[in-house]
Amino acid sequence: MFPKIFGQREIIFNHKAKTNHFINKMNKLLLLSSFLAIISQTISSQELYVKAASFHNFSTNTQPMPEYFTFQAYLGSMEYDIGLSVNDFSIATGLNLQGSVGYSFNDFLSLELKFSTFSNSKKEFPSFYAENRKTEWDYHNYCLLPTILFGQTFKKSTVSVFVYSGFGIDKLNIIASYNSIYSEYELTSNYNFSWGYGLEYNLSLLKNLSLFANIGINNTNYKPTKAKLISSSYSMEYMETNQKEIEYVDEIINLNSYSDRHSPEIRLREKLGLNSVYSGIGIKYSFFKK
Repeated sequence: MFPKIFGQREIIFNHKAKTNHFINKMNKLLLLSSFLAIISQTISSQELYVKAASFHNFSTNTQPMPEYFTFQAYLGSMEYDIGLSVNDFSIATGLNLQGSVGYSFNDFLSLELKFSTFSNSKKEFPSFYAENRKTEWDYHNYCLLPTILFGQTFKKSTVSVFVYSGFGIDKLNIIASYNSIYSEYELTSNYNFSWGYGLEYNLSLLKNLSLFANIGINNTNYKPTKAKLISSSYSMEYMETNQKEIEYVDEIINLNSYSDRHSPEIRLREKLGLNSVYSGIGIKYSFFKK
């Protein structure tokens, strides 16, 4: 009797072991299938693409015009200091052209490297304190902006939230004039830092071509480090160095030590705010889309 019972128990144990082994295999197979399905879905939505867009920036802040330089104008026996004097001032409005290369890892995550160039559209600012005095500002900004996008796809359209930050360079020329008397300075800075965020809507037109629209906020500040006189109504060959060159510093400890006419004029560095909101449209072309 006992051997028969023991034999039955052994058969039951062997059956349970085989069942558990089968279940473990099925679980592993199901897990592997799920993993392969996720990978397949991810690979199927990968794409390499380029984008080109045109945006218009609108200034979100104004400030008193930075007095980056003044110069003396002589009319007969009278001498005038021609400075930069406008209270409600901004040059953050203008055209922003962008081109970018991007890669989508899946339907939710993409990375882009944008090249952005901005030029201000409002350039001339008449003085409210004296007639016939005005300044003309010609500002250009060039930036490389690494960007990350988080998106959600609905059939042929995708809505994405994006954030970016990056570095670039600036170029600024300023002309201050009084009637026919003028001086033009070229200002330089070491670099600029830009950051921002926004919303993008993408509509697929063809398999590899789509149209997109952006709205966003951009933040940039400009601080010149040097300025050089490049044009004047007066003869520049007879001017001293301190009349033709300016250096901007964060702190002036002893002004008398900078009074040498053979050295650049020293001025405190002033920050120019260029914060803006922007909107525009562009096109996107995918080189491959699996």
